[in-house]
Amino acid sequence: MRSDDDLMADPSGFDELVARWRPLLLSYFRHTLLDLHRAHDLTQETLLRVHREQGRYQPEGRFRSWLFRIARNLLVDEWQRRGVRLERAPDDFADREPAPPDVLARDEAMKRVHAALAELAPIYREALVLAYFDGVPYSEIAHLTGTTPGNVAVRVHTALARLRDQLRDLS
Repeated sequence: MRSDDDLMADPSGFDELVARWRPLLLSYFRHTLLDLHRAHDLTQETLLRVHREQGRYQPEGRFRSWLFRIARNLLVDEWQRRGVRLERAPDDFADREPAPPDVLARDEAMKRVHAALAELAPIYREALVLAYFDGVPYSEIAHLTGTTPGNVAVRVHTALARLRDQLRDLS
């Protein structure tokens, strides 16, 4: 498998980059914004910006950090546009077709998780999503958000505690 830096250096490698990173970007935006439509839009915008910069990109082995810096800047712009009040009905994530009882139970649980996520402050939601949904190491989250790994750990711990309390209250 070719590295991200190699793909950025090859104009024909962009499609492979999109296939590799689109799902992770979509997950990041979906879980931080709780708005599937805007998540798709911001994923597309991130990839467009990457494409525009492809010829000027300097390979340093930190493609993921660079990519998520672009994504986070778009996320911060979106938060500012929304006034940092990021509550959205979790219905955006429900299946639209009839489903068997076990799938419905899983969907109901996911609605509860998304409702609880909506109650978290954006900085806690972002840290939790990056760490748990996207598997980004604390050191990289710290670099991305301009804080320390210790502060990221505190944010994730706080987010998990608040999420647990929210889920307990929703029972």
